[in-house]
This record gives sequence, structure tokens and C-alpha cells, in this order.
Amino acid sequence: MMRTVRLGYRLWRIESLGVLLGSLAPLGCGSSAPATTSTTTTQAGAGNQASSRTGGTSIGGTSIGGTSIGGTSIGGTTTNGSGPVAPFKKLSVGYSGACVIDAKDSVACWGANPYGETGETAGFTSTLKLVAGMPPATQVVSASTHTCALTAAGDVYCWGANDFGQLGHAPGTGGDATCSGSGFPLACHPAPVKVEGLPAATAIATAATASPARVCALVEGGRAYCWGYTPNLTARGAVACGTSQSQYCLNVATEEAGVSGLTAIGVGPYHTCGNGPSGLVCWGDNACFEVAKDTCPGNKCTTPIARAEVGTVAAPPSLGVNTTCVLTESGEVACVGRNDYAQLAHPPGTGGDATCNTGIACNPSVTSNSALTGALALSPSSEWTWCAIAKDRSVLCWGSNDTDNLGHAAGTQGDTTCGFIACNPTPTAVPGVVGAKAVAAGHWTSCALDQEGALWCWGATPGKAPSRIAP
Repeated sequence: MMRTVRLGYRLWRIESLGVLLGSLAPLGCGSSAPATTSTTTTQAGAGNQASSRTGGTSIGGTSIGGTSIGGTSIGGTTTNGSGPVAPFKKLSVGYSGACVIDAKDSVACWGANPYGETGETAGFTSTLKLVAGMPPATQVVSASTHTCALTAAGDVYCWGANDFGQLGHAPGTGGDATCSGSGFPLACHPAPVKVEGLPAATAIATAATASPARVCALVEGGRAYCWGYTPNLTARGAVACGTSQSQYCLNVATEEAGVSGLTAIGVGPYHTCGNGPSGLVCWGDNACFEVAKDTCPGNKCTTPIARAEVGTVAAPPSLGVNTTCVLTESGEVACVGRNDYAQLAHPPGTGGDATCNTGIACNPSVTSNSALTGALALSPSSEWTWCAIAKDRSVLCWGSNDTDNLGHAAGTQGDTTCGFIACNPTPTAVPGVVGAKAVAAGHWTSCALDQEGALWCWGATPGKAPSRIAP
């Protein structure tokens, strides 16, 4: 059983940008140890969001993927024409680094770079650098070992690790190299490569957990095309993948059967959800009822299942490991599925919870917490932590607090213990953060963007407080 390491508690203000870190996520509902994630910011009234994958790397307090960080972080703005230009429009955070879209729609990334996920060929990218060869972008999603971005023309480009076909082509093809990473050699492609065979996309999303890696795109007619890991073993074109060849992947962008009319999409490690004409629909693994209230054969729902009880959804779904949360048009945050770390905003084992797999608390019914009524935005999830922007534009967080990522020191502010980690089922205000317009929750760090465009972050960070670095 893996134990996470607390790196310290700090709340800081960054004028434009900050490095956010995650931790490794376990596979499946039966696992009981929290782990990494990566997130993209959710903005009140904004469009689709996505999360990303972590993999194979480890945190030892001062290094990620074997590359020393020494507390280096990125912050501030620049008017230097050779680098990214402030203000930054969008932010996406991964386990080993992060990316932004700047004022000129350029993508810039920084952080640990074992598989080329920052767009550099090797080594830690210590300053925010423009990704060479990436056209102007409207959306970026940064995973632990890969990154994807969407252009205004609807083209999707991906770079970094390609062990699951997450770059849209078979591992070892398409000009792939081999990156040793942190001792785990994988097929990789440090330069952006266009995902071929994909109709013009309107939004992209990727899973936010250690493994497996999955990417989906919405296209005309609200159809979904996905590549990388697939929970549908019978999907057309599915091939064995992963280091043990025990999982199944799609090496090319493939249309998801029976999916149409979606206006937004969210991707978890084992399930996918979208906002359909009649509300939320989900498909994939259903180990903790995160997809359907009833069971599916082998706990795999290969076609979309409607969750009519959720009501009309106002923002892209927020998916964690076996947990689904959405923001409804009525301003409620509705969650269903796994609840062993109070992900559903009530204490594990209460509120009608059942037991899934090996003693994991879960709930087959959609639940909500009245403290979140009127919420303006919901963060993309890490594995176990969620945050929302309340109607007064304060930030409320709940779930796992093992790395102080709820905005207060673990074990304080009414925290309880879930398993062996600190957690809090009560949505708790993050002190000092007011006037929020965007929020992102991670396992190690969470952040919010205020009305003035300043970024506030709290939780664990290796070494020093973030410093501002001009490109």
C-alpha cells in the first residue's frame, strides 16, 4: 500500500501562474491509498475542462521523475516577445509540470520532463518555454507524461509519452523515440504531433490519474472520439497495451459507439461522462456505481447510461477515480460513486453509502451537500479532492486533505480520518481567497484565479515558496 508524503503547508499568491503538483493514483475502486493527479482550471461560466494522467514517476519531497526541482516554480508575467506573453488565458496542471495558453494563444510549458511532456527533448524545464511547433491553441490539457492542445481549427496535437497510444498513434511509430524517464523506458514524442483521422474537435479531455492514459475529443454532432486506454475491450481496433500488455488501447482516434449530442465531456481513468440533450450520460467501468445505478455485465457499461436523477448539467463533468461530480443548472453539486475519502461531501459510510469491492464506501444514488447550493463553478477533480466556487465567490473544498490541499493544515478545521489520511466531508472555505472566478483542485496542491487575474495556491510544495521567473 502506497503512503503519500506530506511536503508542507503554505498558501501563496501568484500574479499569473504557479506550479501545481499531484501524486500517484491507484487503479480501480478497490484500492485504498490516495495518489496523484493533474488538473485544469474550471472557470465560472467557462467551457469544457479536462484532467490528465500521471505515471511511473515518484515524489520524494524534492524530486519528480528523478529530476531535482529544488523548489523552483514559475510565476509572474512577461512582455518579452521571445517568451509567453501575459495575461495567461488558460492553465492546465500536470504531475510533472504544467502548461498555459498566453495572450497570443501560444502554449508554454515547464516542469519535470522525463517523456518530453513540456515539449523539450530531455531534462527539467526550469523556465516557462513556448512549445515549438504548436499552432495557436484554444485549450490545453497537461497530463503527467503527455500533453494535448486544441486549435481554433479543431485540430488536436499531443506530445510526450505514448505507451498507451495517447498521442493518437501506435507506440513506436510516427517518429516516436524512447525516453528513459525515471527508469521506465517508454515510447515518446517530445514535439507536438497532430492526431490524424479526427474530425474537427470542439473540446478535449484527458484522465487525471496515474494510469491508464486516455484522451477524448468532442466533434460535430456532439460525438466523442477517444484514443489511448479503452475500458471497452470489444471496441473496434482495441489492442493489448501497457507494460504487461494486460490492458486495451486505441492507437487511433476512434468514435465511441452510441455517443452523440454531447455539449461537454469529462474523462476519468476508467469511465467517461458527457452532457447530453437529456442530461448526464456516462459509460465505462462501473465498479462503484459511478456510471450507472444498476450493475452492467462485468461492471463495464459499454454504451452510455443516462443519469436522469442528476438533472440539467451546467458545466463539464468532473471525474475522479470511480467518482462522478457535476454542477447542475440549479447550482447544486451532485456526486455519485466512490466515497472512501469523503469525495461525495458526506462522511464515508453515511448518507446511504453502500460497500463496493473490498470494503470501499460508495453510493449508487446521486447525493448533494446543501453547503454547495448556488455554486458558480466546480473544479476538475483530482482523485480524491474537489473544490467549488461558492455564490459569494469564496472557494470551498472537501475530500482528502492529506497534503493540506483543502486550504488548511491536515487534522484541523474539523478534519477526520479516512483510512489513514486526513479528510473533511464538509465543504470548507479556503482562507484568504476571495472573489474567485476559476478553481482547480489537485492531490498535492489546489489553486484559484481571482477577479483580478491573480492565482492563489495552497497545499504542498517541494522546497521554497514559488518565485517569479521571467522567460
